[in-house]
Amino acid sequence: MDKQFFQDFLMLSQAHTIATLAILCVVFYALKKMRDIKINFSLRMLFALLMGLGFGFALQYLANFPDAKEASNILWYSETKHWFAFVSSVFVAFIKMLVVPLVSICIIKVIIEIDKNIKISSLLGISLFWILFSTAIAATLGIFLGYSFDLGSNFAIHEGDKQIREIQTFSN
Repeated sequence: MDKQFFQDFLMLSQAHTIATLAILCVVFYALKKMRDIKINFSLRMLFALLMGLGFGFALQYLANFPDAKEASNILWYSETKHWFAFVSSVFVAFIKMLVVPLVSICIIKVIIEIDKNIKISSLLGISLFWILFSTAIAATLGIFLGYSFDLGSNFAIHEGDKQIREIQTFSN
């Protein structure tokens, strides 16, 4: 077969890439088996977290801990990175696809099962408080992290040398 097809299109030209994807499939299969035998969700997530950390460290170790420029020159590492990006983007898109219907159904369920003795105004006030409180925490955390990591320090605004000129109208 044409090696260019495997290298440029499928990104499966190296044995390291195929082995890495096989190990990833084994981890996914282990997570499925853990679900089938009814292992607690928290333990499965902890297992997945530890496997991801170990797997990432092992890949970095095998590539001799490359920086960004060196990493793009290592073919199997670059291919593996693209495959992981594909899997993660599909996962995130799937989560985004599920969020809106799930939240909508939960809101409808709460509205249907609301107790007749509860005042809607007090429920709305409490809900609004918690929404604003969590937003304030998120904004404070975002500002703190932005300041801590000095975000935008390398951002330079280029002032152009364009001048405003007068435009002649057709009516003159």
